[in-house]
Amino acid sequence: MEFMEERLFSPSIVTRNLIIETFGKADDIETVEEYLSKTKHLRIKTNTITYCSLVSVYSKAGHIMKVDSNLRQVENSDIILDTPFSNCVVRAYG
Repeated sequence: MEFMEERLFSPSIVTRNLIIETFGKADDIETVEEYLSKTKHLRIKTNTITYCSLVSVYSKAGHIMKVDSNLRQVENSDIILDTPFSNCVVRAYG
């Protein structure tokens, strides 16, 4: 990401989603939360893929309260829920 920023490329939400998902698969929750915070700080609009990755990461780590928090954030935003996100939530609680 720093490589892109040094060359004046702004990483898109797709790039940020990939980073969040990759660190999530590596069980590095602190880095996931750091990149999510940076994304929100830069006012980059998150989408269902972002929240699906977060739900998966938090459920695998056993942080069900954070899954609930993400669900509330999605409900309070203008994100339109889709089938893949719903499937992530069902897997988290299933």
